[in-house]
Amino acid sequence: MVKEFSYSKESPPVGVKRDLNKIKEVAEWQAKHYEKNEEKIIGVELKEYSVEAMKIFDEARHLVFEFLKKQNININDLNIKKFNVYVTESETMSGGQYQLIYDRICINKSQLIDKEILMRTFIHEIFHKLSSNGLHMAQYKQEDNEFINKIKSGYSSEYSIIESRPEFIRTREMRIFEAFNEGITDLLTILALPSEKKKDIKTSSYATEVALAIAILVNVYDGQDGFKEFIEGYFSGKMMHLRKVEKYYGKKSLSLLANIQTKAHFKHLCDDEQLFRRVCEVRNSVILFFTTKDNTEREDLRNKLGL
Repeated sequence: MVKEFSYSKESPPVGVKRDLNKIKEVAEWQAKHYEKNEEKIIGVELKEYSVEAMKIFDEARHLVFEFLKKQNININDLNIKKFNVYVTESETMSGGQYQLIYDRICINKSQLIDKEILMRTFIHEIFHKLSSNGLHMAQYKQEDNEFINKIKSGYSSEYSIIESRPEFIRTREMRIFEAFNEGITDLLTILALPSEKKKDIKTSSYATEVALAIAILVNVYDGQDGFKEFIEGYFSGKMMHLRKVEKYYGKKSLSLLANIQTKAHFKHLCDDEQLFRRVCEVRNSVILFFTTKDNTEREDLRNKLGL
């Protein structure tokens, strides 16, 4: 079942006349597009697949709720009414994934082999589910009949441009704050784990992203109040405070942070291995710009990256 789209209540840009009926028509087309994709996903409900794994999921959910209570975050304000959890054998998913469009968590059956890995995967995906999220549809360019579909998850957003010519068609896509959001999610995962089960950050599949999130947290957000604002934004969707990033790292640094993608995303886009390596080299330089403690090195990187 595809989640419903919301529609922007904000006033459109000057000179743009918003056609709400047309927007809803595009949203219905997009929902059908997602429904067709859903048919390709083969999975079994976790409670039917493994009683033991279901117990681990319940424990993971309890750990997340206890962590949030300690942060004074009201869990009743979050998306906790129902947890749909599925096990899949799909080769396109190696670990776990919260599929916001269908409001469900999917776990590859390979994750069930190791209980500690499974626990960590569950916690990571539960945080994704509880973070600020939603589907939005708005008119983008009235004159070109372009519409923008936005999938919001935590600090990250994924945009798709849909054109009407005359039949609807998806064209360009863009993601922002993807790596940053995954880093925060895995950092929260590590913090939520019991002390005896915490692993070194380097063991995380998002080790560089976690290091990025920690660097932003330490350098930009000061003390307990800063940590609270940083974490609350992940669940509330409030992002204006991220402007603080440029106060510490300088002009254009927020845009730089927003455009860092995960390696998995780049791998999906790059068929050429040499191109993938070059893209990763640039990505590593960008992450080093944020994580280095050497100001001279950061300034060299600033010049190299053209900031």
